[in-house]
Formats: sequence, C-alpha cells, structure tokens
Amino acid sequence: MKMIDLKVFGALKNKPMDFEEFKFVLFAMGFSVNFSTNCICIKGKQIIATDGKRLHKATVKGDYESGFYGVLKNLSMRILLYKIEEETPSAQIPLYNEILFPRSDYIIAKRSKVLRTAFSIYSLGDTMVNTHFLGDTMSFKDEWHVCIDKSCRKIRLDSGNFTAILPATMMTKIKIFKV
Repeated sequence: MKMIDLKVFGALKNKPMDFEEFKFVLFAMGFSVNFSTNCICIKGKQIIATDGKRLHKATVKGDYESGFYGVLKNLSMRILLYKIEEETPSAQIPLYNEILFPRSDYIIAKRSKVLRTAFSIYSLGDTMVNTHFLGDTMSFKDEWHVCIDKSCRKIRLDSGNFTAILPATMMTKIKIFKV
C-alpha cells in the first residue's frame, strides 16, 4: 500500500513541505457513501477535495503519484494518507476545472474579518455564504481575493496556491406593503 506521511517534527515552524496545502484541502473532504467526496484526488501538482457543496484545491511543490487517497490520520501534527488502488465505478476525478469560474471583480478579505467578509459578500449582491465554511477556508492565509458568480451561485476565494469554491445562496428582497 502506497502512503503519504506528513508529520510535524518539533516546533510547528518545522512543517513538512505541502503540509498546509493538504490540511487546507482536507477541510473540504466529505464523509459520505459517495466515493469521490470522501477522498483526496491528486492530479499532477494539484490536490483537490470536495464534499459536494464546497471544493478546495491547492498546488503542491512535492511529487506525488496521481490518484485517489484515503485518510488514515488527520491530526494537527500529522496527516497520513493511503493510495486507493482498486478501481471503482465512481472513481472519477471531480470536474474541478469546470467548477472554477474565472476571477472577476473581487474584494480583499482578511483572515481575522470573517463576519465582515460575509457582510461584504452580502452587500455585493444579496448573496449569503455559510460562515463556518468561510471561516475554515480563511483560516489558512492572511489575505484572500473573494469574487462572486451570481449565475452559478458560487463564491471563489484565492490566496497564492490555495483556491476554494463555496456555495452561495441568493437572497431576494422582500417588499412590505401597508394595507
């Protein structure tokens, strides 16, 4: 069985290469019966995970064998993955390039300002975002570029080699009439 073992030795400053990238992607991994949502997909230098609602993608520096990987351990100091060798009917790489919409006008968001960012997203187009998903995503980097695709109901966050797609809910204005 092929393994990827990323272990932090000593102080947290001595993280192995790509540790943060794998940790970021694991936040979007689901736990369901659907094969493609409960594993990580590695394709070249891209690692991708989705839970069916959100998608996280990161670019890694290391060379890893492409394929699907399950998680044996996901701890604050260690990530242990195993390669899933058997082919299953649902073992398809998610169409992540089709989900990623091009970046357009964006706002700059800071890690410490999750609720302010959620309000800014709402004020840009009556769009609501799950603040838990937003907080998980923004905790990895200090600054994010955030843009909204109203037609697809998605929010894109970019910071360096990290990209996330979060679901958006479009709100409608309610008019109150006096009778």
